[in-house]
Amino acid sequence: MAGTVSRAGAVAPPASGATGKNLRMKAARVASDMSQADLAAAVGATRQTIGLIEAGGYNPSLKLCIAICKTLGCTLDDLFWEEGA
Repeated sequence: MAGTVSRAGAVAPPASGATGKNLRMKAARVASDMSQADLAAAVGATRQTIGLIEAGGYNPSLKLCIAICKTLGCTLDDLFWEEGA
């Protein structure tokens, strides 16, 4: 189950207890009713790139992170900050 987005735009982790920046990004995308292809088109990336970011197999550039955040209405901290990192 995907996480939820609060009124302030912060993304809560999925109810399963799983955490991580990649799950927060996926939760925000799903909460925005966007497919990977929709998000990719909006930020100038490929669907495969979005899938790899969500799966933890690709570290996006700062430019791409900012574009993703603007599109999903979140901050960099909301989507990409890792606690204890």
